[in-house]
Amino acid sequence: MVNPETTPTLPPRNGDAPSSSAPALVIPVPRIPRIVPVAQLVGLMGEYKKLQDAIDNARPDLLITIDNRPYRKKSYWALIARAMNIQLDLVSEERFRMESVLPGTGEVLNARVVQTVYRATIGDEGATELSSLGDGACSEDEPRLNRTYHNIRSRAHTRGWIRAVSNLVAFGEPSAEDHSGYNEPGAY
Repeated sequence: MVNPETTPTLPPRNGDAPSSSAPALVIPVPRIPRIVPVAQLVGLMGEYKKLQDAIDNARPDLLITIDNRPYRKKSYWALIARAMNIQLDLVSEERFRMESVLPGTGEVLNARVVQTVYRATIGDEGATELSSLGDGACSEDEPRLNRTYHNIRSRAHTRGWIRAVSNLVAFGEPSAEDHSGYNEPGAY
């Protein structure tokens, strides 16, 4: 039996009325997926790979090579989210400061950090709905980052929603924005 006083709950989805019994601290609880037969899972992976290859061939500008490996940019993930009618909801955003030492200079920085969690949902609410969570964080001490609050927050949000989409449909594939070597001018 579920005890509502000790069971963490997700915040309401957009448009839902907030629950007065929701706990003050919201802890995201991922859904336990139903078991998919191996043949069906392999088929789903194959279908995703076909879609991925088609997009890669049609839009090579959405790929970037880092350390001799291709990574997909945020535009790719936005295209996947639109094509698959994925709903994205911000679950949480936290802002805090963290002491760190800048590499190379030794400068101690009380760095601003933004951390986000997104939920990606596909399908109809109920039995056919699937969802996944993705987290993203950014600190102003990251290399090659213009240290404005806007850029820190934007990068954390981008990482969060991309990871949620990737976890839902791409089996957790990392994006270019996740890689420390990613430095495309104007990317954030």
